[in-house]
Amino acid sequence: MTVFQNIDPLWICLILYLGFTISATAGIDNKYKTTKEGFWVSGRSAPTWMVATSAASSWLWVLGLLLIGRFSLEYGPPGVFWSYGLPFLGASIMFGYLGKILLEKFPQGFTLNSFIQLRYDNKKLTILYQFLQVAACIYAVSGTLTSFGIVAEFISKDFNYNVIVSIVALTVLSYSVWGGQKACHRTDIVNMVLLLIISVFASLYIVMDNGGFGTVTSNWPATSLFDPKLMWSKGMFLALIFVGSFLADNMQYQNVFALGDKAKVIKTYWLASAILVFVITGMSFITGSIFTMNPGIDINPDVVQMYVIQSTFGLAGVIFFMLTILFKASSVIDSTINGAGTVISNDIIKRSNPINVSRWAMAIVMIIATLIAIYRIDIWILVSTFGLLRIIMIAPTLYALLSKKKIPTELLFYVLTSITILGIGSTFTTLPIDRAALGLILFLIPVGFIGYEHFKK
Repeated sequence: MTVFQNIDPLWICLILYLGFTISATAGIDNKYKTTKEGFWVSGRSAPTWMVATSAASSWLWVLGLLLIGRFSLEYGPPGVFWSYGLPFLGASIMFGYLGKILLEKFPQGFTLNSFIQLRYDNKKLTILYQFLQVAACIYAVSGTLTSFGIVAEFISKDFNYNVIVSIVALTVLSYSVWGGQKACHRTDIVNMVLLLIISVFASLYIVMDNGGFGTVTSNWPATSLFDPKLMWSKGMFLALIFVGSFLADNMQYQNVFALGDKAKVIKTYWLASAILVFVITGMSFITGSIFTMNPGIDINPDVVQMYVIQSTFGLAGVIFFMLTILFKASSVIDSTINGAGTVISNDIIKRSNPINVSRWAMAIVMIIATLIAIYRIDIWILVSTFGLLRIIMIAPTLYALLSKKKIPTELLFYVLTSITILGIGSTFTTLPIDRAALGLILFLIPVGFIGYEHFKK
């Protein structure tokens, strides 16, 4: 769909994006580019506010923004509560406490895999963790690129989907291999400033322009807060995905290691969650305003926020929002490929120059993810499969952090391998699958096995 006839706002967005990106990353000190501590964990001296901003920015993906719109449109405020409210923010807060435990036990670490190897002392289980983390990163990057491509298609008349996805992938890869995690942190700050302007100030203006909060909420169709289907298919399933995403996401562990001080971790993730409250609430009200502006409109739910902003602010609003989405895509992708590169260079391919290995690994992950994005798998399939890969790791990771007991892990490796094949295979089947039920099964199988090994005499 073409919105504008005389100018393509995507050109303006790309120029602004490149300008902000170069400004944010050009002056990174050499110590953050030539040492493992600098490149992988920002020198272990990152301030609380920077990591909190980065964690909030990288935690809310582009498809997260799109799904906020979709769930708001389909279910009203209860849809937001059971998707990006309780499960999403609960996982963020919980991770602060678990991150503190990890930093106490493993203060000089770089990756979750290293801790899993130390805790379980099973090479095959560690290799499976490495595979799951890298595979999930590929799905996460491809899902983010796909989501951005969908939004870009809505406003662009000069770029096709494949071209814009490739441009974004190349740009993010360039500054990521240049500045490592410090570059991720700096671009995340830019993204969060833009996102807060949209979600706080723009959303408030849009709501007031459409009669105020009372008018918007009264015209906003809503499902019951305790609708069983909503609580099951969104609340339970997304809670598993989000908890699994945090627990198995190496970029968040790198944020914890980047703090370098266990006293900062809980405060950092509480602050990140508070930032996300403003973003989620504002984006939800932007979506809900559609029913006051044009209650009978039939529009793609993945671009409803763009439609509302374009109707309210015109070309300037579209450019600003598109720039925000572009930085949002970058925020997730740079942190994700940095995490994947660290896993590969620190845990899998150990060479005398690990930073170069990390850079090459980031490039390979980006290429594979871009090819998947060009294939254009539905974003809900991508995020749910990505989530399934992370759900598999919830029980072993929690047990490693919270228990000191040694349990046999040889059979656990084969159990996790079997359900990994099941989770990945579900992406490519044409059969109707209740992905919430599948997610619960993939979670409960390792829980049952670990529980049995823990309590048996």
